[in-house]
Amino acid sequence: MKSGRFYTTLARHYTSQDDGTHIKAVDEVMGLVGLHIIRKTKSAPYFIYTTFEQADNITDANGNAIEDEDGNFRSVLKNLTPMTPNVISNNAGPGTTQTFSPPKSYPASPNKQLYYQNIQSQNAPDKNHGLLDGGIILVNKRINDIPDEIIYANKQAHDAIRSYAAPRNFKSPPVWLYYKLINVQHVPLGDKISGIDRFPRSTYYQANSVIETDYNLQRFSGEFDDFRAKKFTISDFTKNGNDLKNVSHSGNSVNMGGCMGCHGNAQAAGSGFSFIFLDAPVTAPEWDTKSLNSSKFRRFINYPAHP
Repeated sequence: MKSGRFYTTLARHYTSQDDGTHIKAVDEVMGLVGLHIIRKTKSAPYFIYTTFEQADNITDANGNAIEDEDGNFRSVLKNLTPMTPNVISNNAGPGTTQTFSPPKSYPASPNKQLYYQNIQSQNAPDKNHGLLDGGIILVNKRINDIPDEIIYANKQAHDAIRSYAAPRNFKSPPVWLYYKLINVQHVPLGDKISGIDRFPRSTYYQANSVIETDYNLQRFSGEFDDFRAKKFTISDFTKNGNDLKNVSHSGNSVNMGGCMGCHGNAQAAGSGFSFIFLDAPVTAPEWDTKSLNSSKFRRFINYPAHP
């Protein structure tokens, strides 16, 4: 955050205390690394999914960003596999479950790269989530590049921000110059061949590198084998071996990928594309146990007039 390239704000997160039975609210200044904007409209009851990232999320081992602020790939590492170790999925078929080819080794350290690590199966709730769990997995680049149309839109937006800022002599460049649109899903895409990757992959498999870092979220379609039991392998087929459909709209059903397809699983469960509504444990608003300072009080009394 010291770089000045992050939007920062006071954010609340929760940590466990004692033996984990007590939860404490912690307010801390944090930097924004990724953002989804999801909107439901009359013409898009399946929601419109838009995702943004901070410009420096994906870096090489030395911490150098591999994309510029608009989304152009600028690294000599372009021929590397998207992840280290290379994640190879053996996609599910009718009556079969997705598996992964075991890597020979895992990196010892992430250095300055983005990475993820799945909890080991023996420590997972169902003891068998089906994902690679032998060590850290580095993110070298996106599985699917940012489309050229999106890169051009980013350039237009950044040029407009610079034009606005130039005559106003800001002390530092606006932080929004260091954020970029990754992609937009505005309508379901059909005609996916079950078990086979499909073009246009970047839009069909829309994903955010820091919010959906895991391979199966980067290449999501169909449904999780058992979401409630925390079995996160995925399949394009129903339990009966038929082609699966996860998003319904205007009397049609399709097997959608990425953000829309994933949230389509929540639609099928009856919670309107929302996993929060599906599984949230909170049945009533939580009471803020932290002290009410003057700033919070002013915000509270202004809210009824300007909600």
